[in-house]
Amino acid sequence: MRQRIFCRGEEISCGISAKNPMRRESGASGSLQGLLKATSYLFGKACLIPIGNHRWDFSRRDFSLDIQLRISLQLTWSDRIRTRSETATNRPLNDRQKNSLLKGKVMSPSEAEKNRRVKVLNERMKRENLDALLVVGDTAKVSSKGVGSFRYLTDFMVYANYDLLLLFTESEPVMLAASENTHYWASKRSWIADVRLSTQYSSDVVKILNERVKRDHGRLGLVAIGALPPSHFTYLQENLKNWQFIDADPILLDLRFAKSEEEQRLLKKAGEIVDASFQAVQKVIKPGVKEYEIVGFLEGFHLGNGAEQTFNLISSGPFPGTKEQRFPTLPSSPSDREIKKGDAICLEITAAYRGYWNQLVREVVVGKENRDLSSFTNALVKTVRAGVGSMKPGKKTKDFITSMEKCAEKEGFKLTPPMGHYVGLDLQEPQMSPEIQLVLRSGTSAIVHPTIADEKGTRVFWGETYIVGENEAIPLNQTNDDLLVI
Repeated sequence: MRQRIFCRGEEISCGISAKNPMRRESGASGSLQGLLKATSYLFGKACLIPIGNHRWDFSRRDFSLDIQLRISLQLTWSDRIRTRSETATNRPLNDRQKNSLLKGKVMSPSEAEKNRRVKVLNERMKRENLDALLVVGDTAKVSSKGVGSFRYLTDFMVYANYDLLLLFTESEPVMLAASENTHYWASKRSWIADVRLSTQYSSDVVKILNERVKRDHGRLGLVAIGALPPSHFTYLQENLKNWQFIDADPILLDLRFAKSEEEQRLLKKAGEIVDASFQAVQKVIKPGVKEYEIVGFLEGFHLGNGAEQTFNLISSGPFPGTKEQRFPTLPSSPSDREIKKGDAICLEITAAYRGYWNQLVREVVVGKENRDLSSFTNALVKTVRAGVGSMKPGKKTKDFITSMEKCAEKEGFKLTPPMGHYVGLDLQEPQMSPEIQLVLRSGTSAIVHPTIADEKGTRVFWGETYIVGENEAIPLNQTNDDLLVI
């Protein structure tokens, strides 16, 4: 199909394959000439990295929504959050674009999903007797600070600096943006109607709290506060001396832990992009190609097929290697190392669609079979299946980790970290470990990627993303479990 791209105001046409991405013969994303014109960057012979100020003209997610504004006399913040139809500024869609969107080509949380989140959070804030919530959002891709909560409550991706969100149960929310750029786009794209440019975050927070609460004391819930610079937090402590500061991360974690049906569709879409990229990159991997060319291709594929963010890592070399130079178990940022025949490659392929992350971890070998690696991957596949088979509502994290541990030992290996982590709007939500007491629910999403080691200390990494259903865990990746020889 043909898509339209705008680069610095110039319209560029680009062909994208509409074949089933799960089919191996689909290959890469079709004609890349339009994207090359938009990005003007070709990394090696086959590696595309889209850069520059470009965007799909249908990326405005409000295109797919038909919303009628609600009229309400209540000044609750759920009624005052900006609806997407208020902010639509893009040119009208033609019939082809409308049909594409109606078929689910572009997805985004709906008005109903927004209202569901607002309603549940309001109830929790009242139950916890919170006068306000202060939510921090930043650009971190991999973080345990919970910055995905900002996206959860605004549907806005922070792409520069960090922004703040103040929420109240009886009045409208306020977003504070650090730059003209983010202020402009948050005003257009977020759910928040009151977006303010702020160069003095701390004093503005104190001022707004005093205006809204109208007393010199209260209870302020803090979300992802670890992403706030210490100097700002110190200012809040000094100027809100009669306020109680409450750790509200557990509240948001609880609300986000079980994904709604809409969230599950976004997670599934991210999985489709990741799976398709793994199929496509197989045509790029060959002796002579450098690590950064492989990762560059994945980056370009992900962004060119609708992903908002990517996080792709790689390691390569002979497997199992020598005593002095063992195969690098865990992947890292790409180097200029050149792939050689007989190499093993570990790929951690990760992309986010509308904020929701998916990850696939696979090993491949180049040019010839590797029986040593096959013994590891066969055991890893069984280990993952044993753990996933125990991932049911009501089970604790330690339950399925114990299942993986027993299976790995039965296969002659030892289970070692990293074992995986829960996932959603944060790529790295709580880590999987036996100490985690989280109880699984229907809708919980997780990346299960155990590492196993043999008696010599050689280790291998493998896994994918799952969603917990009513009775079992369902894979969000459709890539098979074979150790590929390329």
